[in-house]
Amino acid sequence: MEGPEQRRLVQGRNLLGERLLGVPGVTAVGIGLQEFDGRPTGRVVPVAIVEEKRPLDRVDPIHAIPKSIRGIPVDVHVGGRPQKLSLLPGASKGGTFEIDRTMKRPLRGGVAMSNSRTTPEHRARSYGTLGVIMIDTFENFYALTNAHVVADDDWPASQDPANHKPAYQPDAVGGRPNIGVVVGLEHSGHTDVGLIRLASGVSFVPAIQDLGPPGPHRQLTASDLEAAAPQGGIAVRKRGARTGLTGGRIVLIQTFAIPETPAPAGAQWWTASALDSNNGDDILLEGGHVIRGAPDMHGRPGDFMLAGDSGSVVLDDDHRVVGLGWGRSKDGGRRSTTGPPPRAADAWATPIETVISSMSSVAAGLEVVVPLAGEDQTEPDKMTPRTVP
Repeated sequence: MEGPEQRRLVQGRNLLGERLLGVPGVTAVGIGLQEFDGRPTGRVVPVAIVEEKRPLDRVDPIHAIPKSIRGIPVDVHVGGRPQKLSLLPGASKGGTFEIDRTMKRPLRGGVAMSNSRTTPEHRARSYGTLGVIMIDTFENFYALTNAHVVADDDWPASQDPANHKPAYQPDAVGGRPNIGVVVGLEHSGHTDVGLIRLASGVSFVPAIQDLGPPGPHRQLTASDLEAAAPQGGIAVRKRGARTGLTGGRIVLIQTFAIPETPAPAGAQWWTASALDSNNGDDILLEGGHVIRGAPDMHGRPGDFMLAGDSGSVVLDDDHRVVGLGWGRSKDGGRRSTTGPPPRAADAWATPIETVISSMSSVAAGLEVVVPLAGEDQTEPDKMTPRTVP
């Protein structure tokens, strides 16, 4: 897919978003795989995501989704609104999965972390996942996660981009020391990132639990999605503190959640600030990847991410980091009675290039830490630990 065609898809998505802003039941627009009876046709088109597909005779004509826009075909997928995935300890988890609170040393990605001291009297505000270890141009080392995992309760009201509060893996029960301090927070219309500068003396391995060493990061394009269309999307996996190792496929890229509350007069819908309606669960994040979980061994829809997996990095088949997971749809959407059966909620991830760009003011040249040439690249516990200077 050449540049002009990609620009045409972006233009179509933007026009579609402008037209559907404020339409009841529309949750997002993006660029994704066209589907017929729930299966991809192999074509990449602008896509509208709705809570429920309804017959045209039950839709107000002014709210109908166009079949095409300026000659570009439009498709409709079913999915709920995205929400953050932080998990309050002790709260109902809605399933059988428990947070893996094992302390892992040397440090690595794919493990639980929290933002404050945790004692029987003072529980951590939330648990999330340490996604991956990163390094900047000056050889400072960092742990990557979501802002909503490590930020203070009153943030972003304080608007402090780096609160220098301690972060823990998994928590501070029993007097465990912190792994570093928060130096970067970004939770805006673009992304949801928390960056922790690792403390001197912390040992780590350039690996992700159950997945092994990651590769360099990779930016996804519409051409990548088109190439993966015969397989139903770009194959990806992640390791989270709650659901562990899961797989899925990216079916939409450059996707924008459409807020239920209209943007201020004169604001472009795709650059509106994060919303704080419904207790902060409805948020507008730009240009995200939408991931559909792989079915289980019985063919039932699977969840790619659940609460507690926030901050997991998303890897492609070559172990390259393509995104930072932050949320999932509130539900899988309500399909029509005649359509395919309901599926698990889609997961959302911020593209890794957006993550890196958002942290450029505090960590120049940020990159994923990968194994050195000749270094053992097997299981994390078999790798030679490194120590932060």
